[in-house]
Amino acid sequence: MRNEGKEFHVIINGADMGPAIADIPKSVYGVIDVYGRCTEVELVQEFSTTTTTMTTATPTTVRLAPPTTISRDHNLCFSHTHGANAIVSADKKNVKRHTPDSEFTEASAFSNRPLRRNELFEISIDKLIDQWSGSLQLGVIATDPERLDFVDLEEVADASGDNVSVWMLSGQNLQRGSEQDEDEDEESSYGLHLDMLPAGSKVGVMVDSHGELHYYLNGQDQGCAFTGVAEGVYAAVDVYGQCVEVSMCYDDHVAATDNATAKPLASSSVSTHQFHSKCGKNVQLSDNCTAARRVDSYNCGIVFSSKSLDNGELFEVRLKSLDKNWSGSLLIGLTSSLPSSISRLPEMATSLENSWIASSVDSSVKGNVKHVKHVNALSKLQEGDRVGVVRNVDATMHLYINSKDMGTVCTGVSGDPYAVVDVYGMTVSVGITSSPSTGAGLKETPADVSVPEEKITYKFGKNICMDGLTATRRDSYNCGIIISDNFLSDNTLFQVEVLKVNSQWSGGLMIGVTQLDPSHAVQLQSALKLKGGTLIANGKAFVVNGNESQDLHSYSLLTAQTGDRVGIVCRPSGVLQLYINGLLKGKLVKEKLPKLRHALVDLYGCCSKVKLLPLEKAPVEKEPPIITKVESDIGMKVKRSILADAPKPIPRAVAKPVAPVSSVPMSSSFPLGQVVPPSDPLETKSLSASKPPEESYNSLNCSYRKLCERFLKTLTIPEAFFEANPEYNLCYCEECLKGRKDKVIYERGNPPKKYTLPTGWTRFSLRVPPLAEATNAFKEWHVAFHGTAPQNVRKILDTGGLVLPGAVTVGGHEVAQPKGHFTEGNKPTGFNVQQIFVSPSIKYAGHGCYAKFKNFPDPVSKKDYKCKVAFQVLIKPDSYQVGEETLGFGTRLFDAEFKNSEIEWSTNQYGATILYGLLVKTEK
Repeated sequence: MRNEGKEFHVIINGADMGPAIADIPKSVYGVIDVYGRCTEVELVQEFSTTTTTMTTATPTTVRLAPPTTISRDHNLCFSHTHGANAIVSADKKNVKRHTPDSEFTEASAFSNRPLRRNELFEISIDKLIDQWSGSLQLGVIATDPERLDFVDLEEVADASGDNVSVWMLSGQNLQRGSEQDEDEDEESSYGLHLDMLPAGSKVGVMVDSHGELHYYLNGQDQGCAFTGVAEGVYAAVDVYGQCVEVSMCYDDHVAATDNATAKPLASSSVSTHQFHSKCGKNVQLSDNCTAARRVDSYNCGIVFSSKSLDNGELFEVRLKSLDKNWSGSLLIGLTSSLPSSISRLPEMATSLENSWIASSVDSSVKGNVKHVKHVNALSKLQEGDRVGVVRNVDATMHLYINSKDMGTVCTGVSGDPYAVVDVYGMTVSVGITSSPSTGAGLKETPADVSVPEEKITYKFGKNICMDGLTATRRDSYNCGIIISDNFLSDNTLFQVEVLKVNSQWSGGLMIGVTQLDPSHAVQLQSALKLKGGTLIANGKAFVVNGNESQDLHSYSLLTAQTGDRVGIVCRPSGVLQLYINGLLKGKLVKEKLPKLRHALVDLYGCCSKVKLLPLEKAPVEKEPPIITKVESDIGMKVKRSILADAPKPIPRAVAKPVAPVSSVPMSSSFPLGQVVPPSDPLETKSLSASKPPEESYNSLNCSYRKLCERFLKTLTIPEAFFEANPEYNLCYCEECLKGRKDKVIYERGNPPKKYTLPTGWTRFSLRVPPLAEATNAFKEWHVAFHGTAPQNVRKILDTGGLVLPGAVTVGGHEVAQPKGHFTEGNKPTGFNVQQIFVSPSIKYAGHGCYAKFKNFPDPVSKKDYKCKVAFQVLIKPDSYQVGEETLGFGTRLFDAEFKNSEIEWSTNQYGATILYGLLVKTEK
């Protein structure tokens, strides 16, 4: 009410609450905002105070407008018109910024058609980097992008005289510009801050039937941003600054929008934990005691869980807002004190008695505090980060940050502990994200207890398109990881149904669990890259933190067909089980399961589409015997029963394209194509024409092999050049040769030619070009070796193969003849030395004249080594000449397996050789 003294008064139930604002103008209108929980109001017929009487002729009722129905169209995608630094995928569903490390702008993209009224244009933020300031910008533009003279949104917004209108959100600033009238340009603040959103966030824009533009975050309406937006506007996205990649979203997770701009509480059939009513004097609880805000100062912000926690029960909060004007941050822990019995709470949790606290502040301990440990990671928390604590059965307290177990923080946690959270320092508000059921991922769930109906949400890789619970890998062979946001409880069956298999690729579905943060883990190309608390089933083996375990299962996931159901179960005993079509097929027993784990599935290689099935109670049945590896006096050998049942390797003549492990595009790193190197060893035909034993002894733990791997990493060769499956790499050290019972000499080709096994070397398999399959090269061509200097390896791979001396390769490098190869005394009369030289003898090709040594200080053993390299190649019969050795050995035999007159082969034909292995040898 405005009184005669020009004061604004608030009247509640007839009681004057006093003056609120002075100097109110004479002519003003009353304003009512039916906001948030208030959904209906009525103007009273008569209202009076001692100073003013106001009446209305009839009572008036004000109600919220009916909810707006949100529409979606899977044909809505990105336009082919985009900024100079934007790369739009072939299906128009993904946009990323070219060279994000050196460019931060000119990556604008637009919708392929105008938006309809009430139609949501939604994208997910797939990748962020820390190099730049600013991030994604989103809005609409009134002009067809194809008619613009420029497509950079900054230029569009700054232009004049082009009759272009834009409505944009940049950071939390609303920018409205109309170049018809520059005076109309305006900027204001909005509740949503795009620069603060983490990777995985879903952001949308919609213009409703009233011309109001609304933004959406993860399906929730953030309120009206603009009014009076024209019809027929195009969505506009600027992949700017820290944001380097976005993708279209079509999930039906958006609630109907109301005209009220308040955000509704998230609904779930599983109740979350709550805070205790006992809390610090500066704390205000809200949202049914699931949110806590510090309203004053920097301390006195202690809150507790409403109930004590069971062993293994996670209590977790998300940081909702920060004020970086303060130092210090969140503190979290456990206390055995009953919150209601504490007469006076201290200013800080480090002074709370009978407590175990993980602290962001390195402060002194007062009172009878059991244990306080300074954890530096807590001082680096950002908005959106999740922090939790767990008391395990061994009475240790573990700290979790974004689902990652930070290890034991405190020991000797006794009693029935309550969770303690101190909303301290720069931490202003938090919200609970855990519940008794989701937190019970650590607890033992009886097998006869049904799984609660819990809403499961997922994070997924950039090549995954989600349609409800159906996941499709829309591009390439990798970047198809899907991870549940929720934790997977014991005795719960997580499974998927295979819907599509693409035989173009090899490799296949992987499934398992990880304790890593889903938002970051899904950004990797393959689940095999996940380290730290990751256990997956891959092929016929289990893989633990990227390394193959010795536990095998009796079913190969590479053979999964359309309609197969593949699932995993975590048992309370710490066993990970694999289920195929409801039947137990294997288990991993030797590795410790993460206590808090997310379910994981990777649509890799030939598996391109699955359906995520609802969680089920795990079946209880007698476990079949599990195939394991056993030791023998010659080393680790696979049981004969495994060999008999193992799928046969793909013949070389019909090898399929294989999914590499690198994200480097083939067109820019290896122009020779995508045909897989053979999965079976080349050495399959000896001089006696008998087939050698299967190379099942291929120890990934060979110390010499690992030494060669460490040297290879120093050459910084992209993984795209190498075959994805590490089993194709072979070590030829003395121990591995004995383990496989390899021969020294084999022969290959048509007609057969002999060659030596590269004894003393380790071979790393290279991806081979389609030429190998087209010419049946692994059967018809001969095997040889080519020595070179380590610094030349990348140049040769970039070129795509061996070239003649004098040729200029990629980067402007001219290929030179090795010094000492030919002298005037050993050069054959009339012989053209401009040739490609190889040898069937690794001893000859690995001579120091060709394979130069490079010093290598090993960081693991702390010893100094010298290393050299050579290529294992296929060479086409009848394309080369057989000649004398040219190193000047005369009548002395260089290699006992070959005459000196047949040890050097030369060809002047391009395309007559195929590289298929990179050999490394180390010596002290």
